[in-house]
Order: sequence, then structure tokens, then C-alpha cells
Amino acid sequence: MEIRKAVVADAAVILENRLAFIEEVTHAVLPANFKEETYAYIQESLANGRLVCCIAIEQDSIISIAVMSTYEVLPTVGNPSGKKGYLYNVHTAAAYRRQGLSTRVLHTIIEEAERLGIAEIFLDYTADGRMLYEKLGFKHLEKEMVLKIRGLL
Repeated sequence: MEIRKAVVADAAVILENRLAFIEEVTHAVLPANFKEETYAYIQESLANGRLVCCIAIEQDSIISIAVMSTYEVLPTVGNPSGKKGYLYNVHTAAAYRRQGLSTRVLHTIIEEAERLGIAEIFLDYTADGRMLYEKLGFKHLEKEMVLKIRGLL
């Protein structure tokens, strides 16, 4: 098994992993062009460094993954760089769970975030993942809201 940062050549396998994750966790019906749009995003964002993926691979298959989009916002007193990350798709294949792989992959992605000067990493979580994130130091936010723009979802 190898744990490493993904490269553009990994885009197809990252896409397939993302689609499997969505099916397993959300059972969502995918919108038209979702696969194509996601693949284009993964390729472009891996190439320009805005997407950071850490993967555990065994026999050419991803067995554990963490995907982080990076972005910048207006600097604040609490985050003078304005650099942030958002975690998606933290997932380990069923046969490899409870072996510490998600923790190892997340440590790798957190180290990469530190290297990039990212001051904050956000995520949504499932009940299964909550304890893992808390052990890694993630805190719950109290004062955050979202507005979903109709017609763009």
C-alpha cells in the first residue's frame, strides 16, 4: 500500500471514487453532465493546485481518499492569509475500514494544507466520521449560515 498526493493522471480514478462515494453515502440522483463537469474540475484543479487529493492505493485501486478544494477569501484577523480548504469525499473502502487509513490520509492532507499556508479547513460530516474529525481537532461552528441560490443548484 502507498499513501501519496494525487496527480492529474489519477483524475479518472478519483472521479470514479467520488461517484461511488456519492452513491454510497447520499444515494443522490446525479444531475445531467455531473460526471463530465466533475472530471473537468478534477483535472484542471489538480493541475493548477486548487485541488489537493491524498490517496491510499493498493493494487492500482484507491482504498482511502481525502479531497480538499483550496480557495481564498478576504483576509480576517483570525485568518490573515485568507486561505481556506474544504474537505470532500473522505472515504475508505469497506474492506479497509477501522485500520487507521482515513486518519493517515487526513494527516497527509492537513500537512499539505499547512505547507500551502491554509489557515482553516472546513467540512460536512456524516455520523460515522464525526469522531474521527473531532480526534483530529476539528471544532463545530456556531455562527455559520448558508444561502442556496435557486436555479444554480
